[in-house]
Amino acid sequence: MKIVHRITRPSSQNVLCPNSKVSFYPGYEGKGKYQKYCSKSCSVKAQHKRKEIGFENKNPNYIDGRSSKILVCSCGKKTSSYRNKLCLKCFRKKMSEENWKGGRYFHQGYVYVYSPQHPNRVSGGYIKEHRLVMEKHLKRYLTNKEVVHHKNRNKSDNRIENLQLMTHSEHTIYHNKHKNK
Repeated sequence: MKIVHRITRPSSQNVLCPNSKVSFYPGYEGKGKYQKYCSKSCSVKAQHKRKEIGFENKNPNYIDGRSSKILVCSCGKKTSSYRNKLCLKCFRKKMSEENWKGGRYFHQGYVYVYSPQHPNRVSGGYIKEHRLVMEKHLKRYLTNKEVVHHKNRNKSDNRIENLQLMTHSEHTIYHNKHKNK
């Protein structure tokens, strides 16, 4: 059985804050360390006095209070270490590049492809892939009255052999005839 020792300080051991000269009961911070100052604001004031943090014109190591070390982003801006050594603009750009999936996504069984210049695109610049495949085969844009039907009913199978061009009425009649098949 392992014996666990609790580190406690009796309430009689109040400490005097070196900054504000207020008596307080220090909280335990771990690894045998106890709170040195009565509050966060006193701790920050002490760091300013020791010139660990400060305003940029007084201390060249000050960025935003989170880091005491100056780092330079690849774009040349000063930054701190809490954002992987990147400025906010470069950090956002990196995150968007990592999330890019090649301009394809699936929704309700259909494959959507990023095509921002297409005249029939939906919001965000995407269009259903089976319509693009049929347009490429026909060498023209499809009209709004034309429907591309999947012969095997698999909405993500966009091979030209599996696609058939129909009007809305033809497509409705086809599906009404083949409901139970």
